[in-house]
Amino acid sequence: MDNSADIAIDFFDFKLWGAARAYYINEYDKLLNEIASVSEEAITYLHVNRKKIWSRSKFGTTSKCDYITNNISEVFNSWVVAFTAFTRDNNRDKYIDPYFTVEKFKEAYALEIGPLPTKDQWVHMETKEKIYAPIIKRPIGRPRKNKIGTKEELSSK
Repeated sequence: MDNSADIAIDFFDFKLWGAARAYYINEYDKLLNEIASVSEEAITYLHVNRKKIWSRSKFGTTSKCDYITNNISEVFNSWVVAFTAFTRDNNRDKYIDPYFTVEKFKEAYALEIGPLPTKDQWVHMETKEKIYAPIIKRPIGRPRKNKIGTKEELSSK
């Protein structure tokens, strides 16, 4: 078998599987551009087959299975039943701090924080200014002691 054919197969194998496994669209696009630089026919073939089928970065984020939440929460029901047998008072509000209420929980998690992009996903900007690291103002070596010694400590030296 021809060695160049093996190298081409390895290249497409590596790049295609990398694109299929890519979590981020930027990484997916970068790998597809590398494939497109070698073979445009491969890209047209991949676009004919739907990207949502074979690319992880194009998958939806919603769960398709109720098993994830329902059955796991069922495990704790026996614990709840055992706990309710030992409750002292039906007015549980006087035992629980307002910090642990549903309203405070919803208030704490009201804002959505999306995933932060990694360095390879940053938007590249062309600037003529050179940005340098900040100037280090801290001197080299161990910091000087700020303690003022007592008479005994000063005389022992």
